[in-house]
Amino acid sequence: MKQNESAFPEIGKKVYLDLEKWRHSPFLLSTFKVYALSEGWTQGEVMKVSDYLKSKRFDEQLTILKQFCISPLKNEENISQADVLFLLAHLSMDGHYLGQKLIESWDEYDWSNYTSLQLKATSYLKRSFALFSKSVKEEDKYFVDSPPALFYASYEDAEKNLSHSSKENTHIYAIWIKK
Repeated sequence: MKQNESAFPEIGKKVYLDLEKWRHSPFLLSTFKVYALSEGWTQGEVMKVSDYLKSKRFDEQLTILKQFCISPLKNEENISQADVLFLLAHLSMDGHYLGQKLIESWDEYDWSNYTSLQLKATSYLKRSFALFSKSVKEEDKYFVDSPPALFYASYEDAEKNLSHSSKENTHIYAIWIKK
């Protein structure tokens, strides 16, 4: 290893971010940093990744950063029809066609539209995971009488905070919350 070159950072964390839309942006690394910090990374962890990327070409930086990302998009397990309706309502776009179309039948154009809407809303919303009673259905997660008090950055974080005995009585749902 060269004197100024740092070793590949082993962070053990992921950021919910689709870097593809930043492929040609000069703000690729800045975007990653903002998302990482907002999802609980320490400044030191972000700097390790940033320092490692300093000597890399732009296309190499994208490839490396993708290793630290989980795309929140195109993942039908983590996006429900209720999430789509909530996002559209938040943007005052209740009549948008995506609210009427089942996620399972979305094509690339639909995912692209949803991605654009997410980008528009993310200055106000953050994707999190929360624990709900087994009696709460996913389509009702935004309409419960007593909303969750704790939110987690990833499904895995939420799962870690479940006691063994409460696993049978609890659902973990992805949810959008206002910042």
